[in-house]
Amino acid sequence: AFVMASFGNTYKLNPTLFDAWLGLLRDLPHAVLWLMDDNPDTTRHLKQQALAKGIANDRMVFTPRVSHEKFRAQLCLANVFLDTYPYNCGSTSKDVIDAGVPLVTLRGRTQVSRMGSSMLKSLGLHALVANDWNEYQNTVKRLALGELKVDLRSHAQNHASQAIVRLVRSLERGLRELQPQA
Repeated sequence: AFVMASFGNTYKLNPTLFDAWLGLLRDLPHAVLWLMDDNPDTTRHLKQQALAKGIANDRMVFTPRVSHEKFRAQLCLANVFLDTYPYNCGSTSKDVIDAGVPLVTLRGRTQVSRMGSSMLKSLGLHALVANDWNEYQNTVKRLALGELKVDLRSHAQNHASQAIVRLVRSLERGLRELQPQA
C-alpha cells in the first residue's frame, strides 16, 4: 500500500482539504490515508464523510497520539506526508523532513500557509510545493506512481553542509573584522 500520512492537529482539517485527500484515495486504489485519532467525534465524522464519498473505512487508518520518539519512528512508515491547508503543520513538517519522508504542501498567501513551502524551497525541493489543489493532488499521484522521486535525506544533508560552510565563512569574516589593522 502507498501510505499517505497527515498527523497534524485535527482542527486544521476542513472540507476542501479532506475532499482533496478523498480524491487521492479514489484515484489511487492502492493507497491508504493515515490520520491522527485526536477526538472520537472527529474520527467518526471523517469516517462518515469518507463513506458518503464512496471511500471504504478500511482505506483510512487512525492512530492515537504517542510520544514524540514513537511519532518520529511512525513517520518513517509513510510514503508521503500530506501537509494541511490553510494552516500548515509547522514543527511537524520539520520532523517529516528529518525522517526523509516527502512532504507535499499547498502554498498560500499567509505565513501559516507558507511554512511548508518555505522549508521545502530552502532545501531545493520545489517539486513538492503546489500552487493549487490540482497540483497538490497531481504531485502526490506522481510520487505514488514513481514518476517523481525525491531523496530528502541527501537534500537535507547537502543543505546542512552548505549552511555549515556559510556559518564558517561568516565567522571567519567576523574574526577578520575584529583583528587589529596592521
